[in-house]
Amino acid sequence: MSHELRTPLNSIIGFSEVMIDAKFGDINERQARFLNNVLSSGRHLLGLINDLLDFSKIEAGKLEVTRQPCALRALAHEAAATLQPLADAKRITLVLDPPDAPPIPAVLADPVRCKQVLYNFLSNAIKFTPMGGSVYIGCAVGPGARVRTSVRDTGAGIKAEDLGRLFKPFSQLERIDATVFGGTGLGLALTKQLVELMGGSVGVESSYGQGATFYAELPVAATMQHDEPILSVPSARPLALIVDDDPRARELLELTLQDGGYHTEVAATGEGGIVLARRLRPTVIILDVFLPGKDGWETLKDLRAAPETAHIPVVMATISSDRQKAFGLGALDHLVKPIERAALLDALQRHSFTAAASRRPFHVLAVDDDLHQLELIRAALEPNGFVVRTASSGHAGLAAAKVGPCDLLLLDLVLPDLSGVEIVSVLRQHEPTRRLPIILITAHDLDPAARARLSGDVELILGKGALRMGDLLTEINQVLGK
Repeated sequence: MSHELRTPLNSIIGFSEVMIDAKFGDINERQARFLNNVLSSGRHLLGLINDLLDFSKIEAGKLEVTRQPCALRALAHEAAATLQPLADAKRITLVLDPPDAPPIPAVLADPVRCKQVLYNFLSNAIKFTPMGGSVYIGCAVGPGARVRTSVRDTGAGIKAEDLGRLFKPFSQLERIDATVFGGTGLGLALTKQLVELMGGSVGVESSYGQGATFYAELPVAATMQHDEPILSVPSARPLALIVDDDPRARELLELTLQDGGYHTEVAATGEGGIVLARRLRPTVIILDVFLPGKDGWETLKDLRAAPETAHIPVVMATISSDRQKAFGLGALDHLVKPIERAALLDALQRHSFTAAASRRPFHVLAVDDDLHQLELIRAALEPNGFVVRTASSGHAGLAAAKVGPCDLLLLDLVLPDLSGVEIVSVLRQHEPTRRLPIILITAHDLDPAARARLSGDVELILGKGALRMGDLLTEINQVLGK
């Protein structure tokens, strides 16, 4: 059912995105509105299907979770980044723990399911918070060797007699304002069961008319290691960290970068920037020189000296004209304020992974028996400078990969003759393709054991339907950039 339901939705969502991007010709305002309706309806249907499939697996005892040390605060930042556009549409402010918040221990949990829990809490809070409200996301050490993550909204709150119904399946409460909200009533029920599968618990606190706070408590990892970035969970958009003490300069840089497709985080000091860089591992850091306390030069030295941040590109954006010093300390580029919007985005485009395809032809081989999926991959990649070859069977894909040229393989898991796992195994035994980057794209849910078997042989495992074409392009550029 997973494959049969998600495969057609993948085409509905993917081709809608391609048409909205107008890469193959302009569309008028009315057409754009209709296409956005198709896209939003497809995503809504996918969410319902995902909830129903997860719920059925839990009821059947078939849903497995892995338990490993996870950085809860980093996952909360990533979930918030994914939902930022939804909050922006309602002018809702998302408030996260500040960079100098006390460190918390790592929790023992499944990072993918943990992010799903945070996403459910946050999306509910945004949904039921009125225009111009606020949603607060926090993480703190809780009772009994647990870490609590909580999401508080400024919505209407919940009646005391309704609190007991919140985590029951197919149950929705009447709203104060009688507004009708869609959904299956499964989100909170799923959240509760997922947290309990990971050894934790959920709860809610609310005063009627004064908002609500939903929380999950998860056990501390036995190692008691402190919050480290979760590098295995990719962000929806590339992350730019802005380190500047001037709030007006920060706001201008944020607007410019967000218009350019980046998610942004900010720090007002060098010390705060280093903390965020270690925690979030941004795609790029925009760094001012004149900062209170540790200045930009010292901050750059510390970033370059630490193994976990040494690889992060740093662009100096400052009134200082000392370009030689900037490059000597390892900056990627040096821009002098005032910075034109186009100049900043051009500099990032010149150096970032998103420019990889334009520097030389990158050859991508897509292997899938779904011809719509192959056409969708072509439509997403070819306008961005990639050379795409396709194959619709496992044997044809193997032959094409061995003959080349091939810089990256996009591989379906289920094919009519060979499975994706078999193809990966053959390619890893063949010397010319032993190190070929492979991204597995599938409509099936892989259990933790299957993911573990493939983890050393493929770069990423992505789900059809849930993956946006823009995100696929970002993931490909990052893989090729590495």
